Amino acid sequence: VRHLPLELREAVLYLLDQVFDHTLSVTRGPENPETDDERGRAGKVSGLVVAVERKGRTPSPEALIRGVASETHGVVTRRELLGVGLTPEAIRQRVDKGFLLPVHRGVYRVGHHAPSLEARYMAAVKACGDGALVAGRAAAHLWRLIKGSPPQPEVLTSRDRRVRNVRVHRARRSELPLAVLKRGIPVTSVPRTLVDLASSLPEPALARACHEAGVLYRTTPRHVDAVLYRLPNAPGRRKLERVLHGEVPVTLSRLEDRFLKLLRKAGLPLPITNKMVDGRRVDCRWQEHRLSVELDSYRYHQSRYAWEQDHRRECEAGRAAMTFAVTRQRMSSISGGRCSSSWLRPWAAMNDLPCQRGW
Repeated sequence: VRHLPLELREAVLYLLDQVFDHTLSVTRGPENPETDDERGRAGKVSGLVVAVERKGRTPSPEALIRGVASETHGVVTRRELLGVGLTPEAIRQRVDKGFLLPVHRGVYRVGHHAPSLEARYMAAVKACGDGALVAGRAAAHLWRLIKGSPPQPEVLTSRDRRVRNVRVHRARRSELPLAVLKRGIPVTSVPRTLVDLASSLPEPALARACHEAGVLYRTTPRHVDAVLYRLPNAPGRRKLERVLHGEVPVTLSRLEDRFLKLLRKAGLPLPITNKMVDGRRVDCRWQEHRLSVELDSYRYHQSRYAWEQDHRRECEAGRAAMTFAVTRQRMSSISGGRCSSSWLRPWAAMNDLPCQRGW
């Protein structure tokens, strides 16, 4: 109020003083209440005082439980509840009231059973004890290496545990990998997940998982080889090495599967598939012949613009090497033996064959 004139300043200060005195009388009451009305007013407490008192209170057990569960997708263990001060009897009472919902032995969800993949996997990890982590197909689903519906929880642990509806893999403590957090859940690293997948996935699916790992997380064969060095007897090791060394073509669509099948039927050499060439990903590449083939499908372009952009990249690549585009219609013509000389020319050059119509 310093900027106000002197007379107005004194008036404002007087009003503020009156308001302050009234607030004290409501909060504390008069020093010597003499009437019932004054005694009643003395018992009232302002909201400000209540807020200050609540701020200094000890949190309720429910608040403590929610605080623990908020960091673990709503999942808590009996040991964690005892650690925040709850007694066994208090835990039992909250289970009876439905505040704690048993999932596994000694593992609870707080408040509700709403479907949650993260809560399901977290409960499986906590049920298997300290050091446990999601592995196998479940870990691959969290890392987005495989597609489809969420698989059954799969956990790697050093403890001997049997948990209902959970696939438990036991390993020596020295063989347990360091846990990596994915969505707040302890999970095996991407290279270790690929090693675990080798025993359960067929070669084409394993090749696609390795491809996704390289695209999403820049995982290289060197990273996977480091894990295999520590696990020389890992199941599926030979299969995984074939994939990593390019012996298994990586196909990402049915069109690519049909194209490779057609090449095998014609007795032509198989290309390297879905690899980076000159800064862009090429569907099929014969490096020794400087030949690239792009498999065009509108389904995987989603729009006319994306289709045209891909075609422009093909033309740019064609300046440095032979590039040929294959569509579903052209694939049907090839399968029926109806091919143009422009299509046959690259393949004739590859095998030193005369350029003829039909195969």
